[in-house]
Amino acid sequence: MQRFRDALALVLAERVEFPKGALVTLVDAVLTRDTRHAKGTISVLPVSMEEACLAAIEEYRPEINEGLAEHLRLRRIPRLHWETDHTEENAASIDAEIQRLKNEGQL
Repeated sequence: MQRFRDALALVLAERVEFPKGALVTLVDAVLTRDTRHAKGTISVLPVSMEEACLAAIEEYRPEINEGLAEHLRLRRIPRLHWETDHTEENAASIDAEIQRLKNEGQL
C-alpha cells in the first residue's frame, strides 16, 4: 500500500502540470484488494483551485497510468478515483475562530 502511495505521489509530481499557483499534495492513496480501483486524496491550496487541479489530473490520466505502469508491477493499472482533503482549510477556520474569540475576550 505504501509503495502504491509513493509511486502515485511521484507520478503526480513528474507527469502532471497543475495550474500555476496551485500547491497539490497527495494526502492518501488506497488500492482495493483486487487492484481494479484506487482512491487518491489530494490537498489543494488555495482551495479555490481544487476544480482546476482535478481537471488537470483527469487531463493527464493517460500519463499517470503510464507512470504507474513504469513504477509498479501490477497485473492491471487501477481505475483512479479522486477526492479532495479539506483538513488544512478546516484547521485555518478553527484557528481564525479561536483568534476572534480571544480578541473579543471570550477566551
